[in-house]
Amino acid sequence: NLTLYRDDDGIDFPSHEWDYTDKKFVEKNYDFIEQVGKICEGAEQRTNNMYGKPFKMMGKSPMMKKLIGIDFKKVSCSRYIENRRKVDTFIKTVYKRPDVKLKLLDLKFISEFENYLKVDRKLSQATINRSLQRLRKVVRYAIVQNYITSDPFVMHKLKKFKKEIVFLSTEELKDLEKHYFSQPRLQQVKDWFVFSCYTGLAYNEIKNLKKQHIVKGFDGMLWIEMKREKTQKNIAVPILPKAQEMIDKYSNDSQVVFEVVSNQKYNSYLKEIASILGLEKSLTTHTARKTFA
Repeated sequence: NLTLYRDDDGIDFPSHEWDYTDKKFVEKNYDFIEQVGKICEGAEQRTNNMYGKPFKMMGKSPMMKKLIGIDFKKVSCSRYIENRRKVDTFIKTVYKRPDVKLKLLDLKFISEFENYLKVDRKLSQATINRSLQRLRKVVRYAIVQNYITSDPFVMHKLKKFKKEIVFLSTEELKDLEKHYFSQPRLQQVKDWFVFSCYTGLAYNEIKNLKKQHIVKGFDGMLWIEMKREKTQKNIAVPILPKAQEMIDKYSNDSQVVFEVVSNQKYNSYLKEIASILGLEKSLTTHTARKTFA
């Protein structure tokens, strides 16, 4: 029999291989995934559960955290952790238990999870599909690691949906440009949004835009040359007069072109702006990019 120590996350480890003071494995080179696999071979413990094993490794393992910035971005890791929370809440809500065994994972479980996200969480189909895709990736990982032998997603198909493209008309954009907000925070966000409308840059790209990214192009005009945050592909965007106006307005000694607020505040202020202007359309950086397109 294995004597197990359960950590704060609910993962069980052999007590003789765990340093209670430093909360780490006694053997320096022990890999988290290897350790969990070793425990599962010796006894059927909590780590053999749906919520326990694959999600702990995909969202919490040191291996995954070390790969942030190499194989994937930090935001990707956080999305898997968030998805793990959704699965956890779903199991507790629908199954009335803290966890379920991986071997019991089937098409019915996936369908119920999808229905839970739609009915209980009231999420859009696009968000639901992304959540299911992340779940499927974790399930495939479990298959590769021989935690389960069959893929419950084989007969499952993501529901198709028609995504509405939201953008500002020429008149709506001009009205936004002309409006002056007495609150500096709203005026700044409006200017950054307008800049995005004339460059097509996403939030992270505006936030990370530096003076070194502004170069003279083949036509003698100024261009923005940088890597697309999402795809890491090189992009070149001509700086139109309105975009240049925003750059000049916020010119400073910093290497960063704009001192942009957090994404959460940015989107929150955009909602205020839309409400003040009486716009029924949702203002987001994606809206700005589509307006540019």
